[in-house]
Amino acid sequence: MVFRNKDVYRYTQCPKLFYKEYKDPQQGFPFIYFSTPLVELAKEYLHIQEEDCYVGVPSSTTEETLAGWNGKTWCISGRFEAFNYREKPSILKREEDGIHYIMLCTTCHPKEDKVAQAYRVKWLLEQCGVQITHVSLLHLNGEYVRQGELDIEQLFVLSDHYYKDNNRPGKLMDEAISHYTLDMISTLENMTALVEQEEIEENYSLSCTRTGKCKYYKECFQEDLLPDDSILFLNGSRKKYEMFRNGITSIKELTFNEVDGSYIQWAQYRSSVLDSDHIEYNSLSSFMNTYLQDDLIYVDFEWDTIGIPMYDGMKPYDVLPFQYSVHIENHDGELEHREYLSRGGEDCREEFIQRLLADIPEKGTLVAYNADGAEVIRLQELARQFPQYEEALRGLWERFVDLSYPIMQGIVYLKKMRNTYSLKKLLSIIDPSDNYGTLDIDHGLKAVEAYRQLPTLSLEEQEKVREELFAYCGMDTLAMVKLVHFLKDKMNQYQKEIKDTYERIDEGDR
Repeated sequence: MVFRNKDVYRYTQCPKLFYKEYKDPQQGFPFIYFSTPLVELAKEYLHIQEEDCYVGVPSSTTEETLAGWNGKTWCISGRFEAFNYREKPSILKREEDGIHYIMLCTTCHPKEDKVAQAYRVKWLLEQCGVQITHVSLLHLNGEYVRQGELDIEQLFVLSDHYYKDNNRPGKLMDEAISHYTLDMISTLENMTALVEQEEIEENYSLSCTRTGKCKYYKECFQEDLLPDDSILFLNGSRKKYEMFRNGITSIKELTFNEVDGSYIQWAQYRSSVLDSDHIEYNSLSSFMNTYLQDDLIYVDFEWDTIGIPMYDGMKPYDVLPFQYSVHIENHDGELEHREYLSRGGEDCREEFIQRLLADIPEKGTLVAYNADGAEVIRLQELARQFPQYEEALRGLWERFVDLSYPIMQGIVYLKKMRNTYSLKKLLSIIDPSDNYGTLDIDHGLKAVEAYRQLPTLSLEEQEKVREELFAYCGMDTLAMVKLVHFLKDKMNQYQKEIKDTYERIDEGDR
């Protein structure tokens, strides 16, 4: 039984998460695409010579690692183990005053969590007789823009501090590590005891949803068995787990003063109390009359996130848009569909721009779900990379309306949403017969994975995958069409009810 850094991290976040992942490890799909192993580029940046470097060997012992490193300056991914805890520190360097640990980070602004990670590595190496005297973070330079050959000297930043949430410098790593404490021996003993158990109790906490729902959330909370207005679906509440433990099961059990005042919580509360969908018709009418009166052009992009800039004009972690779907709806309700998909394995950005500009009519409102957080940003990035198209692209992003606005502002809350606000969830409610579950590719990461595989497939396989990608992206824009029609139907029904009410009042007066 051997634990690693990721195991200790998971244990400190949630024992159940650690338990599940350790018992049944899952191979995740890499969200970020790296065309070259980062450590190889780091070796070039640090001017590491092969003859002065020991590179870790799989299954080697600590003694073998130390022997291989002996007489050399650098140790790359050396294998160290003590107390059933194993680490492979990315880069170690012998210096006059001791060992310099250079933690290789895949992000542009590594945060405070690197302190705990570095502390654990430092503790382990001390158990192995290696004294760390200095810790630095080697990370990607978010300001570097590729032009021509990859400039290794500009690609990286070697920093002695981590970064705050606003990406400004935080504390020095050495100082922060000196103030961090964790009883590693007790922690490892507790982890060992936990793994030996056949079952483990749930440990409800804010970490369950801090960075999105944990992959085991549904299992731990038996979410499918919960009512649609369960207290666990209360948006943004720091007290919902405490309330759940205290026996409060539904949102309607709250008092008025326990609702924190956010638009979405208020919408959820009204929906729960009235056992119906919540719609602020005046606000919805204002939104639709202001933004959804022209011909509507529904737009959705798919893109891959690139860690190391592959093409001119790209920064680290820029994206490569590779697909779009456009549904054009005129005043008569007629739909026309246009689409684009790159062949894969190429710089398709300019072709993407040219095809998009040709496919989108000069007049009409552009509609996207989460436009401000996705499509608009993608267009602005393309304008930075291809300034010759900036004016034309600006003409597009200034025409966008974000269809998620009435949902995310609590203007519309459907009682079956269960605190989930995705387009996929909304479509499953408004049209259960036609949803993403019928598709071979049914979410964004699957689309990215399929796109990355395109160049490696036979022509027949490529054609099949392309059809699946077209179906998925087209479903996104078609879902927007259905959402707008649903909202219009709700408004028409409400206006008819108001009209009928006034007519009954008039008849009563007569």
